[in-house]
Amino acid sequence: MRVRDPRIVRLTAPLVALAGSVLLASGQEALPATPPLTDSIVERLMTTRDRQARQLRAIDAVRNYRLDYHGLGGTRHAEMQVVSTYTAPHQKEFRIVSESGSRFLLDRILKKLLDSEKDYQLDDSDSDLSPRNYHFQLLGTDEAAGSKAYVIEITPRRRAKYLCRGKIWVDARDFAIARLEGEPAKNPSFWVSHTEMANTYQKVGDYWLPVHKDATSEVRFGGKAVLAIDYSGYQITANPRSELQASSGTSWHMRHSDPRTSEQP
Repeated sequence: MRVRDPRIVRLTAPLVALAGSVLLASGQEALPATPPLTDSIVERLMTTRDRQARQLRAIDAVRNYRLDYHGLGGTRHAEMQVVSTYTAPHQKEFRIVSESGSRFLLDRILKKLLDSEKDYQLDDSDSDLSPRNYHFQLLGTDEAAGSKAYVIEITPRRRAKYLCRGKIWVDARDFAIARLEGEPAKNPSFWVSHTEMANTYQKVGDYWLPVHKDATSEVRFGGKAVLAIDYSGYQITANPRSELQASSGTSWHMRHSDPRTSEQP
């Protein structure tokens, strides 16, 4: 039996875009003896982000989506594997490799997530993680991705569906985001009472890129949707004029196999 509960149609549409579009490069500076001020950390974070944006020409990756819904309409599960291609400065394309499970979740949520991410990428100036959109406050230090990190509270300057409130972990050596936890500044749908998300990033070659994202949405009047996305098989093409002089067309394979290597011509 198919679920036709409208409350789950828009549960997760903005969640990928909330934190996944920040691409940050690395630095090689020594750690300071005492933590710098918040403004100094944020300034270096923005510098790192801008440098990576200039250096990256294209990124290919394999994404594995998993979505579970538990609610009044029963329990449903869906999975989808996608090859994503980013071409600087604002172009994203997706090719679905495989899909299984609930047709409703696949068509009405997971595929709409891809469309939403394309739309977000076209103009992210009003939603990127920058002082234009957020207040920042240093909370202390912690460990993330196996290294020391500065923990910074982020507070949106306005309520908008592509902004979030929460915390970021900024790698203390590279000044790149290693982790993000938070909730949307504005609920993506009337049917959503609360959403929590957590994104983790990892240094892949010379760049910090997402490796896992998850979001849990509580449905008003009962129910829960849990979304998880794993990233692997990164193939990065760098600008030959980049400051890092990174090699072009380099591949880094991570946890999952790359479906592009097993497809039949």
